[in-house]
Amino acid sequence: MHKSWIKYQVKNPEQLLQVGFSSTRGPLVLHKSWIKYQVKNPELWPFTAQVGFSSTRGPLVMHKSWIKYQVKNPEQMLEVGFSSTRRPLVMHKSWIKYQVRNPGQLLQVGFSSTRRPLAMHKSWIKYQVKNPGQLLQVGFSSTRGPLVLHKSWVKYQVGL
Repeated sequence: MHKSWIKYQVKNPEQLLQVGFSSTRGPLVLHKSWIKYQVKNPELWPFTAQVGFSSTRGPLVMHKSWIKYQVKNPEQMLEVGFSSTRRPLVMHKSWIKYQVRNPGQLLQVGFSSTRRPLAMHKSWIKYQVKNPGQLLQVGFSSTRGPLVLHKSWVKYQVGL
């Protein structure tokens, strides 16, 4: 697990999320302080959620910076990566991290391995964008063939 990764156990996933987190060096345990999450786009849950968080001592309020979560195993334990507004999205070792060029048009992205910093791969992947300005739904093509939509979509949030 990456040091910036947090494993979440979710209650009431269709409503406000109450989660406990574990350290990266130990098994998953519930933290003594719960953090409440409000889902901004529940129609996309559990695939991609924009959530704001509150302090444990105050009422639930939206944080000034949104956190984008990429969710795996939504019916079990969730493994999520998060980004601040000043850093790119941190992905789990089993995910692919993308750097986007030319947003709003066809996106050209390079990907990095999990064992090295983000760099442009020698082979670019072209993206076809839907709903620009909101969450982008993109399909990718191989570098040797025409642009086709992939069976699984990748969602991007503009501005992160």
